[in-house]
Amino acid sequence: MDTAGQQLKVLFDGDRVPRICHVTSQMAYEAPTGWITATPVPDPWAAAPTGA
Repeated sequence: MDTAGQQLKVLFDGDRVPRICHVTSQMAYEAPTGWITATPVPDPWAAAPTGA
């Protein structure tokens, strides 16, 4: 439905309000043409140097 920083806002069937969900690997979403596996995007903070 939308994003919230590095997380997703997802509206599940039967819910009135979207939930904020953490993105996981091998996530798939439904598009008009069928289910699509999301391509992970590198996290720039995961490989940041730890200091001197």
